[in-house]
Amino acid sequence: MNKNDYSVNREAVFNGDVADPLFQKQKGGGVKDLLLSHTNNILAYGLVKDAVVDECRAILTKRSLNRTGVLSMVEDQFCKVAPRGAARYQALVDMYAKQAILQIERW
Repeated sequence: MNKNDYSVNREAVFNGDVADPLFQKQKGGGVKDLLLSHTNNILAYGLVKDAVVDECRAILTKRSLNRTGVLSMVEDQFCKVAPRGAARYQALVDMYAKQAILQIERW
């Protein structure tokens, strides 16, 4: 699975629609079953990990959007009270937004 492929349905993974079939007992026996079981465990771990990473990235993005919006509103208020600092206020909000984008991209 591609590291950047976040098309996995999180609900399906956590409800077992994806993970449960991976753990169904395979016909046969011995080493073949052991290898299939190990491979299926790795695949299931990858699916759950991708779903968790996607959820964390969504939470981080929402938090960043909210905070950037609040900072932008404060910037507007400060511009009305002390307009000479407008360029500095905008630079601060822009810097916060850029850092938030970099943090989201690292996730």
